[in-house]
Amino acid sequence: MNGDAFCRVFARREDAPPPAPGDVERYFVEGDKSLRGELGAWAAWVEIAVSDQPEHWMQHLISTRQLVVLTLASEMAEVHRWAQETCRALEGIYQIDGAGLFDADGKRLAEDAA
Repeated sequence: MNGDAFCRVFARREDAPPPAPGDVERYFVEGDKSLRGELGAWAAWVEIAVSDQPEHWMQHLISTRQLVVLTLASEMAEVHRWAQETCRALEGIYQIDGAGLFDADGKRLAEDAA
C-alpha cells in the first residue's frame, strides 16, 4: 500500500462510518476467517501492550464486527477527530500506525511498537 500510514477502527457496530478525511475501506468480520485471525493477533498484542484493563480491550477486539481502515491523507489532529467520532458512533477503538491504540475519547491505551 505504498508505505502509507493507516488508521484502523475496530467497531462493534456495522453502520457506515462518518465521512472521512481520506480513503476508507470497510471489512465485515462475519464469515471472514482471515480477518478473524487478524483480530486474534491484535488481541494478543493488546494483552501485552495495554497495561490498564487488557482483558476488557482484548474482548473488544474479539467482538469486533467491522474493521474500518482509513488511509491517512490529512493532518493527524483531523484523523484523531474522525476516528473518535467514528468510534463513538460505532462503539469502537482505534489504532494509528506510529501513534498507538486509543479509546473513543482519544485516550492512548498503548504505544505502537517502534
